[in-house]
Amino acid sequence: LILFNPQTLRQLAFPIAFLIFLTPPPSDLLYALGATLSVISLEASSGIINILGIPSTINTEYANPTIKITRPDGTPLEFTVDIACSGIYSLIGFLIFAIFTAYIIRDKIWKKLALIIVGIPLIYSLNIIRITIILILGYYYGETLALQAFHLLGGWILIFLGTILLLIISEKIFKTRIFVSSNQRCIECSSYKHRNEIFCLSCSRVIKPAKIKFEKNDALKAITIILAVMLLTCIQ
Repeated sequence: LILFNPQTLRQLAFPIAFLIFLTPPPSDLLYALGATLSVISLEASSGIINILGIPSTINTEYANPTIKITRPDGTPLEFTVDIACSGIYSLIGFLIFAIFTAYIIRDKIWKKLALIIVGIPLIYSLNIIRITIILILGYYYGETLALQAFHLLGGWILIFLGTILLLIISEKIFKTRIFVSSNQRCIECSSYKHRNEIFCLSCSRVIKPAKIKFEKNDALKAITIILAVMLLTCIQ
């Protein structure tokens, strides 16, 4: 607003508001929500492996729920689902991506909101599948393969699959176009170019980039902002 004008501020309102995700959520809320998600994830994964014939018992007496399975050779194996494994961090990261994807889509508002609403249970379901796979690997191949191999890569695979699925859902179900490529040339660009226009009014293509001049007022504004930031830093 200081450097440019109110119209520029309106155009940059979303990117500026998007910076709120740089602030970590309150720890109390994070741990409370993470603990709830840990129990739900573990109960869902336990139900899935029980259907597959793998017996399990869940202990939720302590802060982090623990599931105990018995391997075919009779060896007991315990897994604890803490805050990091609850899916809360994946939800936050994926929510950022879903909101950004909804913003760049040029479509109706309800489709943007639907994309965000679909994305949250999607990534959480994938986290339940990840925990289930870890339990299955631990049951058949032991703790080493489950925790040291798949557990380290499972989070990255989770985000990658969630991203791909969200883009597919966006294009196939909601019929939105995120990446649009067109080989058609605008026939009006040449006429606007001869008029020395900056951009074409038909296709909005930039014909002649505007030259930005740095004047004394701009320097004064920049110095004022720098001094204000230094003052706020000293106060803090």
